[in-house]
Amino acid sequence: MGTIDITGVPLSGIEIIRPLWEKLRLHHLQRAQHFSGYYETFTFGRRIDKFLDEGIDSNIDVARDGGIVIGYCISTIDRRGRGEIDSLFIEEKYRREGIGTEFMRRALDWIDGRGATEIAIVVAAGNEEALPFYRRYGFFPAYTTLKLKNE
Repeated sequence: MGTIDITGVPLSGIEIIRPLWEKLRLHHLQRAQHFSGYYETFTFGRRIDKFLDEGIDSNIDVARDGGIVIGYCISTIDRRGRGEIDSLFIEEKYRREGIGTEFMRRALDWIDGRGATEIAIVVAAGNEEALPFYRRYGFFPAYTTLKLKNE
């Protein structure tokens, strides 16, 4: 591993994260017990529509190892002032190297700097292994949403 650089990327450059976002989608698909159909059809184009909405303010940070994109974090604030750590992924061999910590610091600073009224993270069912990571930053389950399975 070389030197890891984390930099902001404009929304117009979001395409750079597509391969990693696809890995995250497949990660969720493999773990989905009840809603795998959602992850089968949840394309990158559909996902980025949220960030292109005029009412959403987005921040994208990308980690690179010698120019190769190895992780990203997208944070958003909606028109009601609610912040969200919207999507975060790091290539497996780079995990536990402090990249996630830096992503969280940058995202929380960005959201706080815009005066968010609250900050949330949505963790997909089946991805509970991510919960201890988010707990380190003070995030805990607030409620559980159950959906009717129509597949």
